[in-house]
Amino acid sequence: MFRRIKVREYSGGRSSERPQVLFIDDEVLVVEVIESWLEEDSIFRKRKRVFRVRDTLDRNYRVHYDYETGQWYLKI
Repeated sequence: MFRRIKVREYSGGRSSERPQVLFIDDEVLVVEVIESWLEEDSIFRKRKRVFRVRDTLDRNYRVHYDYETGQWYLKI
């Protein structure tokens, strides 16, 4: 299950290159990217860039950027 969230991202040569800050409920979480990869749905050909990130309290999160909607999502 995924939940839409707001993210401040670093945008270099591409849009939404990598997340830097997650806004979850009333929390503002500064994160570092642990790993990232590109996923594509085999049926609908929907692409998303997935990130495993860690906040300053050492908590891990999995977020992804959906290229079709232009939105960020948190896996819950």
